[in-house]
Amino acid sequence: MPDSEEAAPSQAQGVAPFEDCDIAGLAYDFATDPAFFGEMTLIATFEEVSGGTEVRLLCKNLPAGLRAEDNETGSRLSLDQLARRFE
Repeated sequence: MPDSEEAAPSQAQGVAPFEDCDIAGLAYDFATDPAFFGEMTLIATFEEVSGGTEVRLLCKNLPAGLRAEDNETGSRLSLDQLARRFE
């Protein structure tokens, strides 16, 4: 399983551009299965594009129990919800 997964970019209208953000230390404290223990790093980048801001997520060190495909699906859903808030 890859240790990183980049979700497809999402464009949110009207979101101001930001510098790259590195949010480290995301832990699944609610997990009871050891396969989900540990920390994951989420790197969010924001780039100004015509008509809005492109947001990209890069997840590193996924817990062994989190399939890359499931993480990508969840990330895409989150980015889609963010984009809808600014449409």
